[in-house]
Amino acid sequence: MSKQEQSDSRDDKPPTLSQHHKETKWYDAWIRWEKGSKENYDDDDEDEEEDEEPPLIPTDTYHSSYQVPSQNDDATPIINLELMGFPSESEAIWTSTGLTLWQSSEFLCDYLVEHYGEIGRLRHGDDDDNDTDKPCRILEVGSGLGRSGILMHLLANASSYQEQEQQEQKNDDSRVFRQQVVLTDGDTDVLAQLRSNVQHNLELNAKLVQNNNASDLSCHQLIWGKDHAKAFVNRPCFHHSMNHHNNTNDPNASYHFDVIIGSDLIYVTQVIQPLFETVQTLLHPKHGIFLMAHCARREGNEVDLDVVFDQARKVGLQYTQLHPEDDDKTTNCENDQEEGIYLYQFEWSRRE
Repeated sequence: MSKQEQSDSRDDKPPTLSQHHKETKWYDAWIRWEKGSKENYDDDDEDEEEDEEPPLIPTDTYHSSYQVPSQNDDATPIINLELMGFPSESEAIWTSTGLTLWQSSEFLCDYLVEHYGEIGRLRHGDDDDNDTDKPCRILEVGSGLGRSGILMHLLANASSYQEQEQQEQKNDDSRVFRQQVVLTDGDTDVLAQLRSNVQHNLELNAKLVQNNNASDLSCHQLIWGKDHAKAFVNRPCFHHSMNHHNNTNDPNASYHFDVIIGSDLIYVTQVIQPLFETVQTLLHPKHGIFLMAHCARREGNEVDLDVVFDQARKVGLQYTQLHPEDDDKTTNCENDQEEGIYLYQFEWSRRE
């Protein structure tokens, strides 16, 4: 192989977890403290780089296991997750709330497992387009430690692994559906821990992902808001990753997501508008859905859900409450009671 061919070959490779866009130093505490934005912090400031603190070392490990849905119970793969982070009462959480595992992510994950088949088969394009080569594009906003997004990635690979074994037994060469999963967070410290958790869990579930390209996974910084969302999809590394999985180099390709997921996203009123501006910008304009798990906070620190729904309507979204089915069940999720968790599905109010 010539040097030119070797260079071209390297250029065709998708970016790895460590190859990401130059990011803005940002912490979600600045929302609550109203301490500026990225415009007030210059990444090129040498004094700031000299004073940069060492990486945080997580103190807790959160374990969870999920059985992949299957018609054959004897051959059902198990997904094991180990997420490193901090306890909710630690000082690190005061600055970066995404460094712990919040309760509502458990309910979102249970829903994703139960309904994975119907979610995973959503694909960008026209409704009458039956091209199974098109992957389902899934975006997690506010990924935190990454439980839901990592699970979606492994579910695709586990299902593909399982179906490939069944196809080999039946000499079936039909193709399973594929997906692209993009994990995002805005917080600098959370992103570092998120990427570490992703790498660890890919190694932990190596049997499911080895030699299996059913799902592509990447991690990126995404600060919420319309302008940030537009800039997000224009990053060269993002285009490279998405185009590589679609086997295209089309610079005008659409980068909308079929499914957006997130849990414990709304903890102060200030994040509601930028969150839904982000969803409005990135969600597929025809068939996209946004799944959001929300936890009712203690009295005095709660977010008015009417404000959430009003903002959703302003950007053209309607909602369905998936859990709990009884609207009268409203208890504090900090009491570890199921009724304090709400799961909503948002979709466009008008479809062409």
